[in-house]
Amino acid sequence: DFIYLLTWKLHMTNRVKILEGELVSLVVPEKEDIQLWYQGINDIETQLYLWSLARITSLAAEEEFFSFIAKDSSQRVFTIYANQDQKNIWNVSLMKIHQMNRNAVVWISIFDKNYRSKGYGTEALSLLLKYAFEILGLHKVNLSYVVYNERWAACYKKLGFQEVGRRKEHWYSKGEYHDSIEMELMRSEYLLRKQN
Repeated sequence: DFIYLLTWKLHMTNRVKILEGELVSLVVPEKEDIQLWYQGINDIETQLYLWSLARITSLAAEEEFFSFIAKDSSQRVFTIYANQDQKNIWNVSLMKIHQMNRNAVVWISIFDKNYRSKGYGTEALSLLLKYAFEILGLHKVNLSYVVYNERWAACYKKLGFQEVGRRKEHWYSKGEYHDSIEMELMRSEYLLRKQN
């Protein structure tokens, strides 16, 4: 076990970093990430904040997903890599990238609970926005979240996302229906915030 852990840690230090922050880097997903994705997507507590609530996902399905994202030009999926601990803590994505309209959907989750509410997610999302607006040149990104997800709501607002709508009783969880909040961030707003 020690040799495996040492080999894995050495490999993690050699990950291809697309963007690097103080706490995290966005790295290219690799096959060893699949195991964490598999554990994370099947965690009931984590599922309370994902569209996959009560879904059981097999390891084979996660392997298929990995193969799919490697070829799909309408997505950019990054592994969130905790710099100090040299550890994968889950992922952040741009999905449904529309080349003509220059927009995309943002998705993020931190599976490792030890890294929640400590700034890792905020920095990872900030790096993703840099990639979206400064590298891809997107015009707008949007997202949605369940109304009781106050932790992510605070993160989105901190980074400049504005609420643009609400879907009434759109999300079933904890034995009742909850509203889904729609938010977006324009490239012009992102650049203005960056200047200030």
